[in-house]
Amino acid sequence: MAQAELFWQFWHALEQLQYPAAACFAAAIDALAAQQYLRQTGHKSWWFTAISADYQPACAELVWVGGQQPLLALVTQQQGTCCQLLLLEDGHSLQGKALYAGEVLMLLNDRVQPWLPASNHKLAKSA
Repeated sequence: MAQAELFWQFWHALEQLQYPAAACFAAAIDALAAQQYLRQTGHKSWWFTAISADYQPACAELVWVGGQQPLLALVTQQQGTCCQLLLLEDGHSLQGKALYAGEVLMLLNDRVQPWLPASNHKLAKSA
């Protein structure tokens, strides 16, 4: 039952982006699988710039990640000073490393900031 609740939390967060239903489903399943089954790795915070202070993202929250340009991500897990994220769009780290939608990263909380629905961000491709 807890997994079903978590799936719907991810789904409702993704709905704000006006994804097609199939893309919303795929991203919610990927986020659930990452949260439930992915082995934890060390954080990759050095790939990104610090863009916030004292921010504690919540699970199933949409956030921006500070790479060469801001990347949209979904928080799949929050663990103290770090959070696990599912990237929702392609981009590059500060060092130029290619990052792809669907990748899961662990970052320090100061590398993310809240996504605001007022930005009306629509992704060109599905997650």
